[in-house]
Amino acid sequence: MKYDSHILPPNMKHPCVSAYFTTKHRGNETASFDMFRPSSYTLYMPVQKHTDTVIEITPTTPMHKTADAVITKMRGILIGVVTADCVPLLLFDPVGMTVGAVHAGWRGTAAGILGKTISKMTEQFGTDPDDLTLAVGPSIRGCCYAVGADVLEAVEKAGGGCHKHDIHSVSESGIMLNLAEANRAQALSAGLKAENIWISGECTFCSGDRFHSYRRSGALAGRQGGFIAILNEKTGDTMP
Repeated sequence: MKYDSHILPPNMKHPCVSAYFTTKHRGNETASFDMFRPSSYTLYMPVQKHTDTVIEITPTTPMHKTADAVITKMRGILIGVVTADCVPLLLFDPVGMTVGAVHAGWRGTAAGILGKTISKMTEQFGTDPDDLTLAVGPSIRGCCYAVGADVLEAVEKAGGGCHKHDIHSVSESGIMLNLAEANRAQALSAGLKAENIWISGECTFCSGDRFHSYRRSGALAGRQGGFIAILNEKTGDTMP
């Protein structure tokens, strides 16, 4: 279901979790990302540097750590990542009650950041990938993302059977890379069920009325985000 300010992934409807992607109508400042957060919740967003670093959020985790994926089993923590063409990914384990948020540009995808996040959830929380639900938010799509052969090769070498999946096409503009599909391939390789994966069909470059795009606006581009939280028990907390 889509609203002007946010998108609710249909595969994450659960009474104990809130998961959503924002649009440009939500603004691009932390205060606007924070709009739906109940006052008793803490917002945690890592310092993103296109790394493959995954961190677990605990009561002692310092703010402003550099990472491009965060995971937690703590209730009352809203975790999120911001994007402006890169792929925002949200993970939820309804059995173990754990969540994750991942920022995957081509460098992160080539470094296998989604697979590494799933592996860390397994190591830290005992997550079974068979139970995981994945929501892939709006990003630049294969219709608009022209890349060089070196980028495609790096993404294909990341594993996950990307070379077996339809992650690119060739047009007059060159090689057109579908990063969302590349991350879907990595998720399947990590053990997720295909039916547990939802992918937004919206392109951030095409839809200038709804999304920020670095390729379209350069350094002036704003940011949208992907956010997820395990809701506190017995408090009646709600978010989008």
